[in-house]
Formats: sequence, structure tokens, C-alpha cells
Amino acid sequence: MERVDRAEGQSLRMKATGERFIPELMGGHLIEAEHVIRYALGAHLCRGKQVLDAGCGVGWGTLMLLQAGAAGASGIDIDAEAVHDARNRVPAADIRQGDLAALPWPDESFDMVVCFEAIEHVHRQEQVLDELVRVLRPTGVLLVSSPNPRVYPAGNPFHVHELTPEELQAEVGNRLPHVSLLRQHEQLASVLVPPGALDGDHSGPDVVDLHLVHPLTAGSDPYSLIVATRGVLPSLPTIIGCAPSAFGHLVADRTHALLGMVERLRVDQDRARHPARRQAMPADWERERDDLRSERDRLGALLLECEQKLAEVSEQRNTAEDVDLEVAELRLVLAQLEQEYTKVFRSTSWRLTKPIRLLGRLRRGRS
Repeated sequence: MERVDRAEGQSLRMKATGERFIPELMGGHLIEAEHVIRYALGAHLCRGKQVLDAGCGVGWGTLMLLQAGAAGASGIDIDAEAVHDARNRVPAADIRQGDLAALPWPDESFDMVVCFEAIEHVHRQEQVLDELVRVLRPTGVLLVSSPNPRVYPAGNPFHVHELTPEELQAEVGNRLPHVSLLRQHEQLASVLVPPGALDGDHSGPDVVDLHLVHPLTAGSDPYSLIVATRGVLPSLPTIIGCAPSAFGHLVADRTHALLGMVERLRVDQDRARHPARRQAMPADWERERDDLRSERDRLGALLLECEQKLAEVSEQRNTAEDVDLEVAELRLVLAQLEQEYTKVFRSTSWRLTKPIRLLGRLRRGRS
């Protein structure tokens, strides 16, 4: 089991804004598991290699790669405060401030380059990919990920353009001949632990048997990850990250699933509907679809605000009054989320698709 070692006593300049993951301020929840499993895949492949962490943030992932046995690690981020924190966290790494579209290293400098959840933050994405490939050695491996805009909640103000799985695969495939697409799914986990598995310094048991109560299908994955190389693609394991269930993140998980299901039903109905029948549908159908999409965008922004508030509660613990005020603000955000849920459940589309959901339950009950 891989885990993030947090430097609890270290002084951090960065604040939790939602732009990047900071384990000391945002850890211990599903968002940490989402981020850790990508670096855990990199850790599986990096032993004895010179690695570049492009978009390293505060450096916790860079440290994870070094601890996994990388021969050396470098990192780059455009934010000066993030670079300051990364240098404090990983003094053994070469951390630089700079632009991903103009990397300050010569050609073929690295055996492995990782760029996790960074490319959606930049405008010049083609130049960034060109640079990532330029500094990669002939047999080197590139790992790059992006949120999937078909599933990931819209409205993140820090994202310029999220690439679909097909877009990400095509863009990397235009630059490297051998490409593998991994789809990152969100699952709530229940872990059955044998005696002694948690003794000592271990962070948890090794996963030896996986049981899914519902099959994983392409199209429900909120993140895509590409592994690419000019040489031979490495053998890739299944990586699982578990986090304690918590109400705020349970709300986020159900929101992902609910909004994705509503949108997919909308698309399927639009495609299946005969043109003549579509003209006969109520005139406000299209308006309602636009309204639902607007609600989805607002809900995405509210979820981001909710995460920011949770981080601020963890960070600002000076007085009980501060905590009470933050908790009150968080409850207000959650109340707004509940109102948004109510709108979706009361919408015409939710009522119209009720027979489809009932049929699905009956079908599952018979199987």
C-alpha cells in the first residue's frame, strides 16, 4: 500500500483554494485517494529512473516518487508559493518555477515524465505535450491525466479545457507511437482486514481480492490517464485508493453519479427520438435541458466551494468561534446542495425517466 507522508510540522505558504491538492489541508478524504492512485501508478514504474513531475504543486507527489525508488526527481510549477513549499518538502529534488509549455531542461533528460491533473489548467496544451515528449528519453514513459468533462462536474474556475478520453489519447498518440488509456473510476470501498494486517507502520492491507457490486463501464470514469512510450509499454497494475466515507464526499460522489446519469439519459433520449416525434414534444423541453445543464454548472461550483470550506475548517483552528463560524457556512453550502438535488428530482426529465429506472431495478432484481 502506498501512502502520502505528510510533513505535519512544516510551514506551508499555500492556502486551500481548490486549484491544487494540498494533503495537510485537504487530506484524509476521497479527494486524496483520487490523487494518490495516479502517483502510485508512477511509483510502480519509477524505480531507478530519472523522473520529472510536471505541475508538481507543493511536491507531495514528487516525494512519493522519490520514496518509491526513483534515482532522481525534478519538478516544475508555475506558482511561486507552490514551488517554495515543494522545495521545503522535497529538498532532494530539483524543483523549479516555470511554464509547462517551455520546460527548462534539455532534450531527452528524463526516463519518466508525469503530468497529473495539470494540462487542463493551461491554455497552450499542444505546446505542453510537445515539451513533455521533448524531454523524454527514447525508451522513456509518459504518464498524463485529465478530468473527463463528460462526467467530471462542470464549473471549476481553474480549468481552461478538460480533455475527453478520446482527445487525450489522440493528442498523445500523435506524438508517441505506443499509447494505453486507463480510466479512473470512483468507488466507495468497504475493506475487510485480516488479523495483523494493520500492525506496525503499514498504512493498510495489500489488496488481494476485489469484488465489484456493479460493473465498471467506460463512460462513467471522471478521470482519464494515458501511459505512452516510444518503446515497449510497461505492464500496468490495477491501483486502488481507499478513503474514509464522509458526508460531504458522499454528497459529491452521489452528485457525480446523479448528474452523469441524468445527462446520459438526456443524450440517449435525444438520439433515439424520431425527428417528427421530437417536433411534437413540449416546446419547453429544450429550455429545461438548458436549465438542468446550468444547474449542473452551479452545483459543480458549489461542490468546489464545499471543499474549500472543509479545508478552511481544518486550517483555521485558532478559536472555537472560528470553527463554529466555518461550520455554519459549510452547513449553508450543503443546504444549497440539497436545494439543487430537489430541483433535479422534481424536474420533468426525472419524472419521465422513472419507468426506465424501475425497469433497471426489476432487471437487476431478477439477475
